[in-house]
Amino acid sequence: MGNGQWAMGSGQWAKEMGAGRLRGRLREAQPQRWSCVVPQTPRITNNYHTHLLYGLSRRAYAHCTAFSRYVGLHGALVVCTLESGAGSVVQTVPPPPPPPSAKRPNNITTSTAQRPLSPTTSSSTCTLDLRCMALLDRVQADLDFYIGGLFTLRRRDALQDAGITHVLSVLKFKPDEKQFRPFTHKVVQVDDVDDENLLQHFEATNNFIQHGLDAGGGVLVHCAMGKSRSATCACAYLIHRYGISPDAALARLRESRPICEPNEGFWKQLELYYDMGAPDRVEEVPAYQRWLYQQEIALSRACGQPPEAEKIRFEDEHSKGAGSADYEMRCRKCRRTLATSQYLINHKPRQAQNETTGLESKATSPACAHYFLDPLSWMRSELEQGKLDGRLECPKCNTNVGKYAWQGMQCSCGDWVVPGISLAKGKIDEVKSRLQGDREMGIRVPPSAGNRAVPGRENL
Repeated sequence: MGNGQWAMGSGQWAKEMGAGRLRGRLREAQPQRWSCVVPQTPRITNNYHTHLLYGLSRRAYAHCTAFSRYVGLHGALVVCTLESGAGSVVQTVPPPPPPPSAKRPNNITTSTAQRPLSPTTSSSTCTLDLRCMALLDRVQADLDFYIGGLFTLRRRDALQDAGITHVLSVLKFKPDEKQFRPFTHKVVQVDDVDDENLLQHFEATNNFIQHGLDAGGGVLVHCAMGKSRSATCACAYLIHRYGISPDAALARLRESRPICEPNEGFWKQLELYYDMGAPDRVEEVPAYQRWLYQQEIALSRACGQPPEAEKIRFEDEHSKGAGSADYEMRCRKCRRTLATSQYLINHKPRQAQNETTGLESKATSPACAHYFLDPLSWMRSELEQGKLDGRLECPKCNTNVGKYAWQGMQCSCGDWVVPGISLAKGKIDEVKSRLQGDREMGIRVPPSAGNRAVPGRENL
């Protein structure tokens, strides 16, 4: 990183840029000395300093940003710099004005009963009041199931009074074997960032919690603050056990611990988990595989690169015989079927605006000139070339029928679709599908072929 001091900016822009541009922004932010918040606990401090020292990647920086956003919500921001490769807290800055209440999807709002963090200063270092991290709160009255922060582990008397026998740690740290010797212990090594995949661990965390309760002991789930990661695992368990929605699970959790607030990425994972029916093996559910693919696309887009060829998901190879197609889209020149309606990505045209006032008008937006699709197998040779954008040609007559852009594409109606894989309506004929039963992909076959697809045309 070189000599001198480096400061981490606290804005949201860092989550959408690569390491090279990030370094430039760090130099620009140098005079302001903004940074993430680092609590005065050796384990956590070392953890976050590690990310500051070695975390010029988008992912590691997002980790710091998420933490600064958390403390920013409580009206305090602590500045941290790096001096010759070492992290140190140097000063505090005035707290920012309280932000407006941020609404969650499904009308979930940040609780007004959250306990604020208040910084105190001394001549040499800055310390934080971490009382909210030292609490041991029961998740539900009829269960010996508790949630807390990292400091909860130091309260041996509270753990003994609660009858804790199982401890689930949901954070990246090196546990002290002596400290956890009396307990059955499990660690889930995850960061509190929006793009962390905590959903893949729900089966293991649910089983661990249930095993501890079935054994007649008490179960503690904790992360650094007892706010996001541990709250997400607790909500996942409640969803799996009682079949309740994420809203209801979080509301139940906040009755005893008002500061619980899963980050946006974890919240979307809880919603997906609920929509899938809280399965035991999420990796076998197509919706989860599709979500993984979307995460990969988002990560590649943030780095300004196309997705790796082996990670592109061609939908027609994963959904044969699933769903029905109302109509086909055929090449206007050679009549080759290119797609069916089941692979269309729906988008809403933007409301037209008055050019003088900028307000929404009653006029309708221009009609869509594109069909936006999921990647299909006939596009493989083009999409696997590693380009950010390009043209799509009919695999039969080589006519230009569309285009793609992994960074996104704006439709003629004004809506922005990411990633943008489209067929031009002017090059395509829409034909009502007449096929039923086992005839796959809406491809018409002659009567002599019976109910079997023509060899070589199983996929679109």
